[in-house]
Amino acid sequence: MHKTLPLSVIICTYNRASFLKLVLESLDKQTLPKEEFEVIIIDDGSSDNTKEIVKSFYTFLPIKYFYQNNAGLASAKNHGIFAAQGKILLFLDDDDIATPTLLEEHLGTHRKYPDDYYAVLNFTKWAPHLTITPLMEFVTDIGSFLFSYPAIKSGDILDYTYFWGGRSSCKRTFLIEYGIFNPVFRFGCEDIELGYRLSLHGFKVVYNSRAVSQMIRPVTFDDFCQRLKKQGRSQYIFSTLHDDPGVHRWAEIIGAEETWHKIRSVYDAKIRSARELDKIANMKLKYNFEFDDLTMRLLHRAYWWAFKACKIKGTIEAKKESLEKAHVDQSEETLYSTVEPLPNENKHYTEAYVQKQREYQPQFVTAKISSCGDYRKYVSSMASEYLKREHYERSFLKDSKPFSVEGYCYICKKAVKFYVDYLYSYEIDGVLMPNWRERLACPHCGLNNRMRASIHLFKQLLHPSRESKIYISEQTTSLYQWFVSKYANVTGSEYLGKGTTHGKINARGIRNEDMTHLSFADNQFDFILSFDVFEHIPDFQKAFQECFRVLKHNGSLFFTVPFEVNSEKNIIRAVKKEKNNIEHLLPPEYHGDPLNSRGCLAFYCFGWEMLSQLRQIGFAHVHAHVYCSEEFGYLGGEQVVFVAGKDT
Repeated sequence: MHKTLPLSVIICTYNRASFLKLVLESLDKQTLPKEEFEVIIIDDGSSDNTKEIVKSFYTFLPIKYFYQNNAGLASAKNHGIFAAQGKILLFLDDDDIATPTLLEEHLGTHRKYPDDYYAVLNFTKWAPHLTITPLMEFVTDIGSFLFSYPAIKSGDILDYTYFWGGRSSCKRTFLIEYGIFNPVFRFGCEDIELGYRLSLHGFKVVYNSRAVSQMIRPVTFDDFCQRLKKQGRSQYIFSTLHDDPGVHRWAEIIGAEETWHKIRSVYDAKIRSARELDKIANMKLKYNFEFDDLTMRLLHRAYWWAFKACKIKGTIEAKKESLEKAHVDQSEETLYSTVEPLPNENKHYTEAYVQKQREYQPQFVTAKISSCGDYRKYVSSMASEYLKREHYERSFLKDSKPFSVEGYCYICKKAVKFYVDYLYSYEIDGVLMPNWRERLACPHCGLNNRMRASIHLFKQLLHPSRESKIYISEQTTSLYQWFVSKYANVTGSEYLGKGTTHGKINARGIRNEDMTHLSFADNQFDFILSFDVFEHIPDFQKAFQECFRVLKHNGSLFFTVPFEVNSEKNIIRAVKKEKNNIEHLLPPEYHGDPLNSRGCLAFYCFGWEMLSQLRQIGFAHVHAHVYCSEEFGYLGGEQVVFVAGKDT
């Protein structure tokens, strides 16, 4: 059990090693004892010497370093949240140094406001060693484009729009319970958007001006223009996530298009003019020339216009891209639903184009694992990725209401919004989790996460033809219906019990098969597909033997079962005794059965031993394929499918 610390300082960084060194030096000089805090560094894919800089502080600070592939600020902050041990989380920018009492002041304010819904905002000013240019003064003290401290005073209780990410602290339990950062935000608005969601649960921000950090990175005109374009893009995304007039006002979306229409023709000229005025101002500063009132008014007016215009430009660009994407999605939907060649000489071109469009999709990669040892090596290399996935999934969990997740449906070959509700849900650490595997239904094909992934992997790993002979151990499901619609030689079945002869079809058209005594002749099928069936068969090895028998040479068994990835051995839940008596070794577990409302008893949860048992029967090329994909909507942590081939 890890000891809970009073405070964790979370610093997300990207290629700013020289600044980070100064930040860490300032944390080494805190009045708060080092045993009361830790420093969490999330390296968001840096290519400089960030890691070496962090290592040089291991003997001076209680520091932890985590590297992740570049995924943006929100993702990195989420990584920090889940890596932290502190009750209080302080988010500190990688270009802000802490004055000696910063951490102590944050903790003191939280003790004064102990309720979970209170956050604390500190004061940030320019570091004294910097030369404060007219632009730097303008963006903080006059135009408030960077900070807006002049409008508030110490002790104020503020709303979510003051949850400024690089200088705020909050209770970790509140974030874990009510929401973390939305990874869609790579830069800007990730803090305010989270603050908005938290405000629905009473979130407030207390301002403490005695807690001070200092910004050590100077700002230039061109850099700040680019920053505000990114900010405008993020504000547009924020406005699309929440249908709230207050959000739209804060994001400055209202009237943005009309304003851009008016200023578009003069935008480039005005930006050039403001840039020239900024250069003149910097020259005057360099040579100690005085600034007269007229020059300052013209300069401030130019800054104001340029920075407002840059933000609007970013907003309009983001909206345009969003609409273009929506148009492409709509066009693709029409294309896929009415695939008819144009007449005359364009026919071949059109068919080729349609086929190319159909084949477009994000990349989907699985991990091919052969043993428990291989899996443990794989897991050790995936720590950062696991955290990212968990953060992403938890970002959707708000109020136990249904929600949607954007992704790409492999079956429909287009971008969709997968539907998620809390049917079959369960709790983890007091948080209600949707059953990701059985939900995430596509609104077009209707197939859930598990079904879509099974089809995807079957085609990707085994490359069946339309004429392949397929046996699937289910017949009353939408997954079976999909296979029947796509392949010419599909046989399905259910287990109807001893009342129906094996291999016979009842009045409802359902074929009865016992997987331990299949009615098929030897070497009949190219593929056998079975999804969550073998765990319900007391003699599952006999069922594997039967599958081996009826498969053709070079055929494959493709299946899923409940699987404990950390267990070498199969876990036996129940044993069938004489006279059909059942001995339960673990609490009974029943899975859904389309033909039995009581469900079906699970005798096993399998471990890596199962792969060896398949090999002993005669299967070759036995592998687990581990997968997870945000793009395709295959969420819920890693899932596993198994492939066992029958060699000649």
